[in-house]
Amino acid sequence: RNILDFETAFLGAHTVRLERNYRSSPVILSAANAVIAENVDRKGKTLRTDRIGGERITLVTTSGETDEARWIADQIEAVLSEGPGLAYREMAILYRTNAQSRALEDVFRRRGLPYQIVGGVRFYERREIQDVLAYLRLISNPLDAGAFERVVNYPRRGIGNTSLDRLSTWAKAEEIRLLEAAARADEAPDVPKGGVRGLIAFAGLVQRYSAHASQMEVGELLEALVEELDVFRHLADEGPEGEDRADNVRELIAGALDYNSELQEDLESETLDHFTELDLFLQQVALVADVDRHDPDASAVTLMTLHNAKGLEFPVVFISGLEDGLFPLGRAYDNPSELEEERRLFYVGITRAENKLYLTHARRRRRAGEVMYGRLSPFVDAIPGHLVEKVTTAVAGESDGYAGRRAVRPDSSRSIDLGIQDDDLDFDTGLNQDLPRFVKGEAVVHDTFGSGTVGEVVGFGRDLKVTVHFDNVGTKRLLVRHARLRRDFD
Repeated sequence: RNILDFETAFLGAHTVRLERNYRSSPVILSAANAVIAENVDRKGKTLRTDRIGGERITLVTTSGETDEARWIADQIEAVLSEGPGLAYREMAILYRTNAQSRALEDVFRRRGLPYQIVGGVRFYERREIQDVLAYLRLISNPLDAGAFERVVNYPRRGIGNTSLDRLSTWAKAEEIRLLEAAARADEAPDVPKGGVRGLIAFAGLVQRYSAHASQMEVGELLEALVEELDVFRHLADEGPEGEDRADNVRELIAGALDYNSELQEDLESETLDHFTELDLFLQQVALVADVDRHDPDASAVTLMTLHNAKGLEFPVVFISGLEDGLFPLGRAYDNPSELEEERRLFYVGITRAENKLYLTHARRRRRAGEVMYGRLSPFVDAIPGHLVEKVTTAVAGESDGYAGRRAVRPDSSRSIDLGIQDDDLDFDTGLNQDLPRFVKGEAVVHDTFGSGTVGEVVGFGRDLKVTVHFDNVGTKRLLVRHARLRRDFD
């Protein structure tokens, strides 16, 4: 508002428009000018450059956030393999909300691609994520004293430092672990009554979920835990920052739910009998944390929100998550000025690119624990068609017949020849011609590992496992009901 009201506040002021751009190609500037022209409440200006030519903007349609992240990683690797002209540090991925970094970070870690989060904290290091993961660690391992101390009073349940100190002293004297001591807090001397109630309730909650862990998938377990703890309400009490933290917790749940369908069975069946899915999920997260701390000075791709991108520039820029309701945010439609601010943010993102700009969107994205189907952001419609080349990922192309359908759980009374209940599949298997037959030598595709060939098939029904020789990542053993393998028709 200060800029728009300046001439009213200071009569006789002269406006000088800074329209020459020394950064971006004419193609990128033409797109930016077309986008921002849709705003009414602005000082008009048209950016121009002395540069000539430039690559067209690439608009990419993906099937989901994992497919989107994987395509971006593929493209980065492809660009770097073309020659020594570019380095990781010359590429940036921009997104509207902090929570969107989770899928990108997961794929980058699997690929070993270096990245840095600018203006924020890496996903698994964020306070709210550490809090929830500490609950999962304690549920998985009651001996984890660090996890116990982190969450014994989160959310607040009347357990102060005095209660904890006296409980800890008694636990050492009795030679019992802290969680067991909490369950028997009424036996500990000098622990305040309020602390006793809170400690016993906390121990009971952890013990209940420890029992559930052997029967529940990790995503389902995490959803139930977060709901019982009322995490979202407590985060909402923190104000606007709490809303962002709540989005991060929702994204952690989304990752856990995705893990249900991506669970890799690299271990032998006898070994797996001793692990819950929660144990395996936490093992993966532990590996992620180790990678996050590796060589922070290395050349790295930059990941950041569009707000944090102001004033920066990169030869190659990806703007991800361009779905209506995510960018612009759904609440922006309630206020015209907020919608214009969202469009201005998109304009900022476009003009961060010097030479090449990629725009990506997903047909479906898991948000707030639900699979949401979305359409391309209307902001993109303003870009003239001759400036854009359109690309559809292989996975999105294969799912064309299902675009717009909600991922439902069909009637589990129907089953296919493999003995897998439809309840274990996302789409109606009776209509899906892409399901593999799972025979030796069959070509298949996995969302994360890519193309491969079935080498061995063992078990049946819900326990059916396949060994697949993947082209790029080697041999993997997968549980069919979680793997979401499809036929490879190429």
